[in-house]
Amino acid sequence: MKPRPSTRIRSLGSYAFAEVDRKVEELKVRGAAPIDFGVGDPSIPTPDRIRRACKEGVDRYASAGYPSYVGSADFRKAVAGWTARRFGVELDPDREICSNIGAKEAVFHFAECYIDPGDVGL
Repeated sequence: MKPRPSTRIRSLGSYAFAEVDRKVEELKVRGAAPIDFGVGDPSIPTPDRIRRACKEGVDRYASAGYPSYVGSADFRKAVAGWTARRFGVELDPDREICSNIGAKEAVFHFAECYIDPGDVGL
């Protein structure tokens, strides 16, 4: 008997950005020039200051282990500070900020957490 994926896995839809890529290609074949809101691969080099900061972070935390699943307290405090400076919004880093594995994952997982089949999101 050939093994098959679990019911839970079979119930998952396709990866959202794979669907976006498929739709973009379908539109291109039809001669359209769609605005691609897909993954967003960078087309310019990452600025030097950001690359240096990443290198310093790798050296500083070379053997720090895995981070907390909600993000370190320092990270969450830094996000709260940036949000306050940039948008004038005060957030509690202990209750209102968590890390994620990437912006596109956060966008799609948010809906999975708060919108049920049949709900209308506005």
